[in-house]
Amino acid sequence: MSSYSLASWAEFCDLHSSTPLPEDVHFEHLFIDTREIVNGSGGGFFCLKGRRNGHEFIQDAINKGVLAIVIQEDYSFDLALPNEVFILRCPNVLHALQQSALMHRKRLVNTRFIGITGSNGKTIVKEWAHQLIESEKRAYRSFRSHNSQIGVALSVWQVKQEDQVAILEAGISSTGEMERLEAMIQPEVVVLSHIGDAHDIGFSSRQAKIEEKLRLAKNYAHTICLPEHLSD
Repeated sequence: MSSYSLASWAEFCDLHSSTPLPEDVHFEHLFIDTREIVNGSGGGFFCLKGRRNGHEFIQDAINKGVLAIVIQEDYSFDLALPNEVFILRCPNVLHALQQSALMHRKRLVNTRFIGITGSNGKTIVKEWAHQLIESEKRAYRSFRSHNSQIGVALSVWQVKQEDQVAILEAGISSTGEMERLEAMIQPEVVVLSHIGDAHDIGFSSRQAKIEEKLRLAKNYAHTICLPEHLSD
């Protein structure tokens, strides 16, 4: 299980607190939805803005016992805070979540990461690869189709140091998105599945979409597996 001191986490992710952060207090869990919190002890809740604004659920997170709450730096609220709850401010909550994943990724020096991207078939390829690998090595694979900017961060966080292989999906819908996913996954092996018309509207051309997806292999990969129609 991932465990980091509150102070070192805040420093790495550039999170700011109005009160000193203790070095001997550790957190282990990342939450983005208070409905999924059973016991928030040792957890950090990230107030992401999507279809719902996570800042609206700060009180719910407090009630469920979270250790820390990450909010936008310009957000103001008037709630009574227990002494054991820390409010951490940052310019971009999503970026803070992704930096948390990157912090954990740096610890996983003995885990070989495989990144799977493409238009269709990512989850099937991931499950197939996991079945092949787990018979010989301890292998982790991302949950369901967690391949978005948020899903990849949560998936990386779940990888344990004893996992020998981690297989993660990376899904994008427009130009410029893969860079952040690659930074979190840092895959040594990249698999490109079928390229179809999904999310074509987010790219200037089909070739531009292929090139963006292959950015997953830009800095760390030494092996790239391509579908047959792209391997020439």
